[in-house]
Amino acid sequence: MLYSDIDRDEAYILLQRIMEKKICLVIQDGLDEWRDTKGKLILPLMVECHNKCTLLITTRPWKLADERIRDSQIDGLYLLDGVKDVFTLSRKVMG
Repeated sequence: MLYSDIDRDEAYILLQRIMEKKICLVIQDGLDEWRDTKGKLILPLMVECHNKCTLLITTRPWKLADERIRDSQIDGLYLLDGVKDVFTLSRKVMG
């Protein structure tokens, strides 16, 4: 909501172009706070054309106990206790 309606549309289009063509790290913070308005999705969806994007979702450990989250949906599971260098973390996740 930082932009006016017109600027927001242009920023959204630019973001889509970047995510389609560039290697990106997308961080979705707070899975335990995310809610699908229709109550059907347990995880946010990522558009398939964004295959160059690595998705890092943060959550509290109890959220992973939800039986709707299958192990096959998780490529890696990390328990972090503070992050000193976000760039090092990003490089390790992207690698």
